[in-house]
Amino acid sequence: MLHCLNPDCQAENPPGTKFCQKCGTPFLLKQRYQCDRTLGQGGFGRTHLVRDGQRGNAKVVVKQFIPSEELRKSTGGLQKALQLFHEESERLLQLDQHPQIPILFEAFEEHKSHFLVQQFIDGQTLADELDEQGTPFTEAQVRSLLLDLLPVLQFVHDRQIIHRDIKPENIIRRQIDNRLVLIDFGAAKVVTQTALAKTGTMIGSAGYAAPEQSYGKAIFASDLYSLGVTCLNLLTQMHPFKLYDNMNGTFAWQDFLRNSPVNDKLGTVLDKLIHSSPKYRYGSAQDVLRDLEQIPPFFATPTASWSKNYTERLQTGSLHQQEVLLDMVYIPAGQFMMGAPNDEPEARDNEKPQRCLTVPALWMGKFPITQAQYQAIMGSNPSHFKGDNRPVEQVSWYDAVKFCQQLSAKTGKRYRLPSEAEWEYACRAGSTTPFYFGQILTDNLANYKATETYNNSPVGICREETVDVRSFPANGFGLYDMHGNVWEWCLDYWHESYDGAPSDCSAWTTSGVDYDVMHEDVYHRIARGGSWRSLPKDCRSAVRFKIWSGNQSISIGFRVIVAEA
Repeated sequence: MLHCLNPDCQAENPPGTKFCQKCGTPFLLKQRYQCDRTLGQGGFGRTHLVRDGQRGNAKVVVKQFIPSEELRKSTGGLQKALQLFHEESERLLQLDQHPQIPILFEAFEEHKSHFLVQQFIDGQTLADELDEQGTPFTEAQVRSLLLDLLPVLQFVHDRQIIHRDIKPENIIRRQIDNRLVLIDFGAAKVVTQTALAKTGTMIGSAGYAAPEQSYGKAIFASDLYSLGVTCLNLLTQMHPFKLYDNMNGTFAWQDFLRNSPVNDKLGTVLDKLIHSSPKYRYGSAQDVLRDLEQIPPFFATPTASWSKNYTERLQTGSLHQQEVLLDMVYIPAGQFMMGAPNDEPEARDNEKPQRCLTVPALWMGKFPITQAQYQAIMGSNPSHFKGDNRPVEQVSWYDAVKFCQQLSAKTGKRYRLPSEAEWEYACRAGSTTPFYFGQILTDNLANYKATETYNNSPVGICREETVDVRSFPANGFGLYDMHGNVWEWCLDYWHESYDGAPSDCSAWTTSGVDYDVMHEDVYHRIARGGSWRSLPKDCRSAVRFKIWSGNQSISIGFRVIVAEA
């Protein structure tokens, strides 16, 4: 259905109509935007799917200000609604650097009405996804949601903006890459100098809005509350009103779980997000992310595989020395597409052709070998950037292999470097995007040269050194630092493409046609993952780094694996 753009008419017309069949108003705006159909309607107006004639008939979304009858009749309601509509364009202009927030193209007035033209996000809201799925979200889905949306929310809050209306209907899963996009900034507010955005009226959606919003105040923690309640709705398929226990003043959400009980640590995170008092809630999205990192990862296999994780004791604690442990994560067997797809931005020929590989189960180090771990096995620490919990660097491929040999002798297990196929499978953890985290990388997800951008990513900082392992979120297998910090040695010899590569996931143990007259060693090996000084494009999951085997760079380390017998 297509509603007339004339606010005095608003008649319904068949999709694709050129002129309103009742009043004759054209469905063409600014001689370029041809309206196809009406997507939805809210309290402030309607949203239309539109074709932009000046951009090859590309799809865009046009939001039209048509307040509800209730708003028209309320004292000051109409003026307030129009103010919020105009403020949405201001907020979007401040946030247009983030790929998980729609771009605002323009704002204008025509047909006695106000319009915003925005990027069209082809996908499905989480509310629609929940209905179509027919079953509640799993714990893994909710954790994935939080890991995807919290960095977006931190980006918004860093610019002193509060969304104020987070709910499943305002989160779209983008079809092209499955990333979550935060929409509808019509209620968003800039934080004032008093740290509270006082509006004088309730802004937000009933059931999802934080208690303080009911008396006209909103803070950053209000958005975190709404995100938490969104998770409860997805976990239970119940409206928040039905989950709330009025007698105790709390959400009794765990009583309505239809799937298995939620991990206690995740439950604690959710309860803190939805606490009625802002004083006891999380203060920032980054704080939530830190707590999520401590929760055991979700595997693609039954939970019985969790018990297969294990820890090696490399050095027993004493009065003067701390215990040194090596945490190994179980990686379930599976298939994946290795290499970069043809449409991946800045992909190189040596990352192709893509091929489907089956990888047997294995154990992989939870993070790169640290300086404390290297010291415990080798009795030395060659690193330039000192710190027990920083990754060891200035180690050659031979140094890494020798470490594996001595670790194997000490433990009785067969430790080795991963093949590059095993490494990429573990890095992707089921993802198909340039990075495990999606289409872009940001400086709150990894340690790299974030002063440079990739795929319209926001500009960040370059720390210019390594940082402690586990400083950033883990991937879906529970592995840390797969992007950035230090490059990681793999077993394979370097080859210029995957033509002729082993058809299984084993290392390519025959050398390529490669001769380096500058060094005694004529062979090059492969490193993966990027480092603290790498451009974001060089931290992609598919990137392969050609490097002399004897190189002892301040940006190269390694991690170990044990193959399942």
